[in-house]
Amino acid sequence: MLFKVPRTYIRRHASFWQKSQSMPWQLSSDLEVTESTVKAAFNHLISSEVAEAFPNHCFCLFIDGLDEYEAIIQTDHADLAALLNSWTEAGLSSRNIKLCVSSREYNSFMNLFSDDRRLRLHELTHSDMVACVRDKLDRISGSNGFDQLVEDIVEKGQGIFQWVGIVFKNMRYEIDNATTEAQEFTDSLKMLPSEINDLYKHIFDSLRDTKRAYRTLATVSEAMETGVASFSVEAYSLFPRL
Repeated sequence: MLFKVPRTYIRRHASFWQKSQSMPWQLSSDLEVTESTVKAAFNHLISSEVAEAFPNHCFCLFIDGLDEYEAIIQTDHADLAALLNSWTEAGLSSRNIKLCVSSREYNSFMNLFSDDRRLRLHELTHSDMVACVRDKLDRISGSNGFDQLVEDIVEKGQGIFQWVGIVFKNMRYEIDNATTEAQEFTDSLKMLPSEINDLYKHIFDSLRDTKRAYRTLATVSEAMETGVASFSVEAYSLFPRL
């Protein structure tokens, strides 16, 4: 199938294609694309010029993790929500643009995205998460307060399986190494941060040998940057203990 691509579109983006094609394929080189360039590209995508060039085609954009957008002084989450709304409104006339976005329920997004266009994923996955936690913590299922503990874990996880997985794995480790009741987990659960990055920091700070942990992370990071895909645990054990 042939497409009639506007000449202005070709001229506008030719520099990126030319730079990419001029690089040897063996080299891994980053192509710097600024935020303003990305916004300009999306704005052009929903423009009337593109709609006229592709009258029989529609665009559906899936954008995950709006809450992970790194706000700066000039723009924040509210500006991002307003920008997305402007894209959908621009596509109403031509009916060639649809957006599906996901985010935590920050006020910046909740205030601009209407109720009739929302789908609360954590409500749909609630029963699956409860079943998963029950299965993983079955060794204390007879303890007083077990049912409430399961509900508390799922509720605090806010639909994020990764957060829940980290928590119940940590609890299983404690169960295997000590006699622990559900109530003790309930008390410690209240101290855990609900944000995934904060949870990682909390776990890291609780390590006894943080110096060796820092060295491990630095070693892995350096290995990745130098192209070393992986190394064995035995090889790491031979590293000097600084």
